Amino acid sequence: MKRLAPRTLFVLLLDGALLAACFLHIPYVKDRPLAPFLADAKGNRLLVDSILVPAACPDLKVGDELISWNEIRFFNEDDPEFLADYRRIGDTVQVAYSRAGVVRVAEVTLPQHYGLSHIVVILFSGVVTWLLAVLVIVARPGEHTAVVLHWSLMSMAIAVMTGWGVTPAGDPWVFASRILYFLSFTGVATFFVYFTLLFPGESIRPSFRNRLLIFAPAYLLGAVTCAYLLKALVTGLPEDNDQFRFWNDVYHLLFLGYVATAITHFVRSYRRTVSPVERKKLEWILLGLVLGPTPYLFLILIPELSFMLGKPLVPEHYTLVFLVIIPLTFAISFVKYHILNIRIVLNRTTVYGIVVGGLVLLYVVLVGATTRIIGEFTDESIAAGAILVALLFEPARRRVQRFVDRRFFRMKFDFREAEKLFGEEMK
Repeated sequence: MKRLAPRTLFVLLLDGALLAACFLHIPYVKDRPLAPFLADAKGNRLLVDSILVPAACPDLKVGDELISWNEIRFFNEDDPEFLADYRRIGDTVQVAYSRAGVVRVAEVTLPQHYGLSHIVVILFSGVVTWLLAVLVIVARPGEHTAVVLHWSLMSMAIAVMTGWGVTPAGDPWVFASRILYFLSFTGVATFFVYFTLLFPGESIRPSFRNRLLIFAPAYLLGAVTCAYLLKALVTGLPEDNDQFRFWNDVYHLLFLGYVATAITHFVRSYRRTVSPVERKKLEWILLGLVLGPTPYLFLILIPELSFMLGKPLVPEHYTLVFLVIIPLTFAISFVKYHILNIRIVLNRTTVYGIVVGGLVLLYVVLVGATTRIIGEFTDESIAAGAILVALLFEPARRRVQRFVDRRFFRMKFDFREAEKLFGEEMK
């Protein structure tokens, strides 16, 4: 095994320290309390928009006008979440509200914000991304592009594992974790953009001036946003939190601009390159950028914006698991793109996605139709549907495989058909 240079060993030591810091932060995430209702601003009034945990606030109803939280006046719709972070799970707070012109006080108990599934998901996503970052720097020690990709993946891992948590008064780790979060969140965007300009072929020289142009705007705005957050954490006042929220929105717009720039550059590089090797590298990266955010788009964002649903189909943290696809495809592309043939992966993914989706739909229709006819679910109808779907799987897979190969992978299809014809002629 090749001996690692002292600089690489130092980076790995720093990686270990960052992972330990993330593990230190997990209990803060686990112990975060939840404000059991959501607020919505209507003009100058703040109204209860929905009740998340009815048992925790039985006196509140949708449409009540919110006035104060333990005599601290509400400032905007984010204040319940902000003020809850200063309490403990199980604490009771006094929420003043107005209903039909009468001011009342409700006792609200704060339940746990995140369940065990959320903790498992962020740990899995973060640790896998951390391991991929370490793999990159160990596989290609000393390469400038490897260092850039390493810190992009490491920033993503830290940002996932250092999310919002409980805010105990006077605890110095709260400030340290928020600074670490903003450093890592900013690093995701900046190192990502920088990586796209270096891989697979350099589009810019990695000079100090170019690095300054990429990193300075994001880190300056991130520092300003973080400063307003630290001020709000010190004072605990909703008006200071409102200032932080404003700068945080601006900061996120810049972040989206960085991500859009990186993706645009990748697409342009893919369209311009003629090298088969570089195209395969870029195909892996583009595959990750498509598949990673897709579950969030179709399970969270679109249902929330839909007038029919108005809420996510699954808890948001479940979609974090799919974000692991992004660093995985980046690592495969950079370290050894030919570990897997991307065209075979796309082919099989397409085939099995169509077959499984169609058979699941068929199963639901069969069981639903049977239930409608006889008026209730039965074990026999469920078993019969499952057996039929199982029997149809292989014939359906072969037919869809043939269609996909003929439609999208014509060269492979023609070769296989010619091979089959040759075999028949040889007989």
